[in-house]
Amino acid sequence: MSTNPETSVRGKVRDGLVWYCAFVPAVALLLERFALNKYLGFLIWGIVITARPLCCYIDRRNLLSAGYEQIGSPWFVLLPTVYLFKRCMIFRQNTALAVVCLICFSYGAIGNGFISGLFVDNDTVLQAVKNEAMTSISEFKSFAAYESFEKAVGRALKDVDYELSVNGDERIITVKGTDLSGTDQYVFVFRVVHDGYTYTDFGLKSVTKNGDVLTGKDRTEALKELFKTEDSSSDSSVI
Repeated sequence: MSTNPETSVRGKVRDGLVWYCAFVPAVALLLERFALNKYLGFLIWGIVITARPLCCYIDRRNLLSAGYEQIGSPWFVLLPTVYLFKRCMIFRQNTALAVVCLICFSYGAIGNGFISGLFVDNDTVLQAVKNEAMTSISEFKSFAAYESFEKAVGRALKDVDYELSVNGDERIITVKGTDLSGTDQYVFVFRVVHDGYTYTDFGLKSVTKNGDVLTGKDRTEALKELFKTEDSSSDSSVI
C-alpha cells in the first residue's frame, strides 16, 4: 500500500512556528501599550520584522529535514504571508493560517505607533488635552470629576482661551479663563511630548491664580473650589 508523501511529511512537522509567525504582529500591537518611547517601539517592531522570516526559515528547514523538498524558493521566507499561502497549498490545508497572517500583518502595518504618529499634529494634541478625562490627569485623580477637561473648564470659567506653542517634540498648551464671578483669573499650563511614536509626557504642569503659581495644599483647595469637586479619597493631597 502506497503512502501519500504529503501526509507523511505533514505528520512529522508541527504548525506552531507558523502560527506564531501569523499572530506576532497582533501581539506587538498589544505590547505597544507598554512602550514608553520610540526606542521601545523600534525594539518591538524590530523583533516582529526579524521573528517572522526567522520562523518561516526554521519551518522550511524542518520541512526539508522531514524529506519534503518541493517547497519553493528559500526567498519566500522573506515574505511570510506568501510563504504561508504556499505552505497551505502544498499540504492541501485550509488557508485560514495564511488569512490570519495577512489580517494580523495588515493591522500591524496600519495600526502601529509609528504610522499613527504621522497623524499627530498640533490640532490632535490640542484636542487630546481638551478631551482628556479629569480623573486621568494626575492633579485630579482623587477628585470625583469624570467629565472632560474642556467641559469642566467651560463649566467653571468664562472667556476660556487655548494657546499652543511648539518646541520640537514638546507642545505647551496654555488655557486661560476667568471664574464666573469675574474676579479671579486662572491659567492652566499643560506639557505634551510626542516623540513620533507615543506620548512620553502628558500632564498639567502648573496652575496660576491671579498671577500667583499655586502649589501643594493651596492648589488642591483652589481646584476643588473652582471645579466644585468632592475628594473621593480620604487623602485630599494632590498626586
